[in-house]
Amino acid sequence: MFPILVVVACCVHHVADLAPIIGASVAAVFLTEYRTPIMAAGVAINGLGVFLAARRLRRTRVATGR
Repeated sequence: MFPILVVVACCVHHVADLAPIIGASVAAVFLTEYRTPIMAAGVAINGLGVFLAARRLRRTRVATGR
């Protein structure tokens, strides 16, 4: 009985090593399916961030008289 527990304990840490890889594979499959919409959303959000930063910079320059 004890040798079986030793083998199981030895193998369990290998399963723990593989779990993130399996999880990452599932996420990779999901992200591959929706790659284009995710990239489009990222570009749109970055564009919004650039617009807001430029607007704030412009307002700061007007307020300080520069």
